[in-house]
Amino acid sequence: MLLMPVLLLAQAPQVPQSQQQNPEVSEADKKPTAEAVQPIVEPVPTLPATEEQNGPVRLLFAGDTHFLWGVRDQQSRRGLLSPVEKIRPLFLGADYRVINLETVVGPEGKSVNHKTYIFRSDPENLSVLKHLEVQGLFLANNHTFDLGLPGIEQTVTHVAAAGLSYSGIGKNEVEAIKPFIAEVQGLRIAFFSISTVGRYDSFAAATRPGTAQPSPAFFAELRRARSKADFVVVGVHWGNEYELFPNNEQRDLARKLVRDGADAVIGHHPHVPQGTEFINGRPVVYSLGNFLFGSANYQQTHNLIAVLRIDRKTKRAIAVELHPITGRYRSDGYVIDMPREEERTAFWEEVYLLCQKLNPAQNIVFEDGLRRMVITP
Repeated sequence: MLLMPVLLLAQAPQVPQSQQQNPEVSEADKKPTAEAVQPIVEPVPTLPATEEQNGPVRLLFAGDTHFLWGVRDQQSRRGLLSPVEKIRPLFLGADYRVINLETVVGPEGKSVNHKTYIFRSDPENLSVLKHLEVQGLFLANNHTFDLGLPGIEQTVTHVAAAGLSYSGIGKNEVEAIKPFIAEVQGLRIAFFSISTVGRYDSFAAATRPGTAQPSPAFFAELRRARSKADFVVVGVHWGNEYELFPNNEQRDLARKLVRDGADAVIGHHPHVPQGTEFINGRPVVYSLGNFLFGSANYQQTHNLIAVLRIDRKTKRAIAVELHPITGRYRSDGYVIDMPREEERTAFWEEVYLLCQKLNPAQNIVFEDGLRRMVITP
């Protein structure tokens, strides 16, 4: 294959860095936005320490998730946990785990916006996430408001009962833009969830329930979190479906998020992976693709799970691990697994080119026989 020599070179311990500098935030982007409106929430209980006390803190992120269609059929045949058993070891290797939950959680309800696709999952499916030891949820997306305020209230009730933290939805904007805070291996980490996708009336406002968006109030909350947290993550539902390269609006928003305090940006919504770049030393994963999704779309072949490595002393992300996972849901039996070697090679060619096009200055190596791609500034 055309890129095999490039991939083989990238498996070496080091890749020479080009002379091009990382993209810089412009002076125009440094203008202040609105003042803060709401204090950040209190942290969840401290997590137990892992054996590697001196190694980097590892945060894992997976993409769009619901439990409908093919996933539900697989569960009815093989058991509730069957779609994720093979991928569970990857989750257990992280210190903290967050996914984008793209569904209302609760009983049947009435659609408020006459959408073609209404995503609603039974509360028992949260046990699948607990089996993966997921602790946090990004909830700002174009489906958590499918059943309006009753759907939000049901979702929040069931998520809280399952012991999961969340950000991105609320009865009003003040609630929706709040991050959740976790103490992970001694680091205080703030997690935000926002969306740019959806009808205007699905976004939360002063007296309207809905999802969080990148509003002036959100940016004020982001700056406040920056002053109180060791590390800040923003999950963003954005971009165009089935496009492999982020659009200009995504890249502009990424720079603004970094400018106002994001230490890492994790994207989802396109249903396919997009590239990853470092902006001013902060990683931006534009799209992970899906994680557990019940559709049967031919455009979906493989997806990504991202693991951030955070240095305990500098409190900065020093690397992003990208792990490929299967995404041909129907042919894979809606079971998530690592792809075979020949599939990994072809997939990495695509992802490598996307990342290099975004930022040629960043270093890319492959580890463990092309099982993961590691990107550093």
